Amino acid sequence: MYNITDGFIEQIGMAGKEKDTKILIDNKEIIPQLFKQSFTGSIFTSIMQKIEIEVKNGEILKENTILKPKYGLKVNNEYEYIGYSDYNVYSSEINYDTQIVKTIAYDNLIKFMIKYEIKNLNISFPTTILELITKICEHIEVELYETDFFHADLLIEEDLFSALNCTYRDVINCICQATLTTAIIKDNKLYFKAVTDTNKIVTPQILKKIKLKQEFGGCNSLVLGRGNLNDNVYSKEDFLIEEDGLQEIRFDNNEILNKKREEVIDDMFNQIKGLRYYAFETKDLGIGIFEPADLCEMQDLDGNTYPVLILNQSLTVISGCEGSMSADVPEVSTTKYQYATDSQKRQIKTEIIVDKQGNKITQLAQETTEQEERLTQAVQDVQKFKYSVNNSGGNNLIKNSVGWADLDFWETDNKKLFNSIIEQGSFYIHNTANAGQNVYSTYQIRTKDYITLEPGTYKITYQGVVNEHYILQYDMNNVTIANLVTWRTRKKWK
Repeated sequence: MYNITDGFIEQIGMAGKEKDTKILIDNKEIIPQLFKQSFTGSIFTSIMQKIEIEVKNGEILKENTILKPKYGLKVNNEYEYIGYSDYNVYSSEINYDTQIVKTIAYDNLIKFMIKYEIKNLNISFPTTILELITKICEHIEVELYETDFFHADLLIEEDLFSALNCTYRDVINCICQATLTTAIIKDNKLYFKAVTDTNKIVTPQILKKIKLKQEFGGCNSLVLGRGNLNDNVYSKEDFLIEEDGLQEIRFDNNEILNKKREEVIDDMFNQIKGLRYYAFETKDLGIGIFEPADLCEMQDLDGNTYPVLILNQSLTVISGCEGSMSADVPEVSTTKYQYATDSQKRQIKTEIIVDKQGNKITQLAQETTEQEERLTQAVQDVQKFKYSVNNSGGNNLIKNSVGWADLDFWETDNKKLFNSIIEQGSFYIHNTANAGQNVYSTYQIRTKDYITLEPGTYKITYQGVVNEHYILQYDMNNVTIANLVTWRTRKKWK
């Protein structure tokens, strides 16, 4: 929440309140006809804030010009202003019929929307989340607002993002989930902000209309999943689910968490357990005092209060003031807990790990108990299949992993094997039990996803923008690699 006084809040609902809007550009003051500040987003991601202004007979502003917006109300005979950050001009154009220049600008989060390149960061791995984001901020030349946040010390073993063709903001979004924060710009600095209770009550005196919708919470389940696949790790409180029904937060395919879901799930759940708020919509008299991820109370005409999380807000000033606020709750869960694992559950699983960084596919069969861990792994890298076995306390799980059928069938002359195509397209899994039919049960997975397969025969194919496509066929009844087939010069697979 912006640092404003109770007197400012009282003035919001006053008829005839005195207000002031202006824009400072290099100490030059511009008075806009229209002033609008807004943001729209979701919890546990980054939320960029926006300014729109219209100026009669104004000048067209150059891209990246710094705007310093000011909006204030007169309190005790002096103007009190909201402490906005600086904004960077994104577009500025003139309507020649009206001679009005319309300018749109964004806060410093827009600076992170350039391609992620590890060479610019002067960083080595393993590293921590804090060190990675610190190096990113140094490169972008935006300071980090705070260094003390949940999972700041979480280890990142390797460069997870270079092969993804992503932006620095995409990395920030990934960090938001891993740290259970919402990334915003505060005082021109990047701030990983936990849900923050403002202890403020928004009364009917400053609301035109309020619509309370679905309640979420208290949060009683956290799931780290793999998209539509039933490969989920969860932590939950069953007695709370019995009381409130399932109130779940779910993250899918998070690059930082993918390989350590069991390690982090319980601590993460403890951080957000009990989070409660309502989905809502308001039309108001121009409140505009909240920042993204602020928690406050909405009061109805009967004096009842309801917790709400501010995820969308707008403040528009023309001749008068008007505004809006809203938020949605997480989508209803479709997690099938009978296919999920928790930290206390014995794991027997067969997984396909598609590694976007190493250009390789790993087929992993693993059984874990307190006394025994058996691990057999077949790795296909850029040029050929590599073979490795790690076995302690028992026999191998994959029949041909010790070379009973020789290892020649693992070799390939195709030097482009999974080279570059990992960055685009999708893998598909098909149940081939009804081999005579053209239609299979299909599950789409993204690169580096884990999957768990029921007994049966499956084909795993890759669809991408290349001339080669590969099929790995697995007989899951016997957990054996049955065949590797290479298709060449086939530009589209259906």
